[in-house]
Amino acid sequence: MKKNIAYIWLLLLGIISFPACKKAGLMEYQARNNIYFSPSPSRLYSGVKDKDGLFTYTSFSNTAIDTAAMDTLYANFGFFDDQSQELNILMTVSAMGDTVGHDRPFKLSVVGSSTLPANEYTIKPEDCVMPHGKVSISVPITVHRDEILRKKYLFLTVLLESNDAFSTDYFHTLVRTGPDKYKTTLMRTFAVADNLPQPSWWQGSNSIGYYCFGAFSLTKMKMLITDLEIPLPSLLENQPPLSYIFGLAVVYNCHLAKARKANHPVMDLDDDTGEVFEMESSDGGGSACE
Repeated sequence: MKKNIAYIWLLLLGIISFPACKKAGLMEYQARNNIYFSPSPSRLYSGVKDKDGLFTYTSFSNTAIDTAAMDTLYANFGFFDDQSQELNILMTVSAMGDTVGHDRPFKLSVVGSSTLPANEYTIKPEDCVMPHGKVSISVPITVHRDEILRKKYLFLTVLLESNDAFSTDYFHTLVRTGPDKYKTTLMRTFAVADNLPQPSWWQGSNSIGYYCFGAFSLTKMKMLITDLEIPLPSLLENQPPLSYIFGLAVVYNCHLAKARKANHPVMDLDDDTGEVFEMESSDGGGSACE
C-alpha cells in the first residue's frame, strides 16, 4: 500500500512539473562578423577573354601544403596564349558569422611591399562587396600584359581590413605541420608572370620529362600545348601519373615522325643560345610510328 501511495505522489509531482519544462530555443550567433582568406587554398582560378570577349577561367592546383607558400598563388599569361592583353585572377574572400539581407562592402588594401606596378593591375572597389545572403565571393584582379612580366614574377600582396560591416578578429591560423607556427588569413600574395615555367618533373637530364620528351625548351612546351592539344594544367601538376606522361611521349614521337615523313620537320629552339634545330624524338616515346 505504501508503495502505491509513493507511486501516486511521484506521478502527481510529474504532472505538476511538466508545464515548467519548455524547449530551449537555438543559440544565436553572438560573435562579430569576420572577413578572411582561406588558410589553405587548394586551387587558383585565372583566365583570359574568349572570342566573345568574356573571361573563361581555368583551375590550377596548388600543391604546397601547410607552408608559407600557401599564402602565395601563381598566375601566368603564358598559361594561356600570346594575344590576350588582360589576365583575370579570382581572389576568393569569405565571411564568418550571420548572413544578412543586404550587400556588405569589405575593405581591401594593397601592401607596400608589392612589386607589381600599380598601373599594371586593377581591383574595382565595386567588386569588393559580399552579396546579401552569401558568405563567399570571388573578386577579380585584372592584370595588364606588359613586357616587364616576361623577365620574372612580380608580386601583389593584398590585405583585408576591418570596417563597419566586418571585423578581422580571427587573423591567423595554426599550420598543421608546425604546431607552434601561425600564418595570417588576412593577407594573400599573388605572383604574376608571362612565360611558361619548366615543370618540376622535367628538370634535369635524369628526370622523367627528359626521358619522355628530351631536353626542355619553351618551343617544345608550346608545341605540346598547341599542336598536340595537351591541357597545360596537366603538364603543371607536380607529380602527374607516369602512365599519362609515357602515353604523351608516344604521341610526341609519332607527331615528330609524321612531320618528318611529310618533309616538314618540327623545329626546336635552344632557350640559352637561340640555336634552331630539328626537334628530336625521345627514348621514352618509342619507335612505333617510325
